[in-house]
Amino acid sequence: MRTTPCRLTVSIEHVGKGGLLAVASAEIEIGRIPLRLHGLEVRRELTGRLRVDVPAYSHGGVARPVLELPDDLMAALGREIAALV
Repeated sequence: MRTTPCRLTVSIEHVGKGGLLAVASAEIEIGRIPLRLHGLEVRRELTGRLRVDVPAYSHGGVARPVLELPDDLMAALGREIAALV
């Protein structure tokens, strides 16, 4: 089985307004293909844990994520962002 190299770079802008702690941008490079994500929202849940949400759009009155990532990739992205907040 061949694996594709993956690189993750994250930047944070601290906000601290209305429950929004920060806005993050990330670049995930898979092989030689860069994917850039902007507008990731970082919020603190009532439990104290940080939550990272991808930007959403409204479709038929339902908020849907602009981008869906595999769970393991979203977890890795969340850990990287949480480490910077």
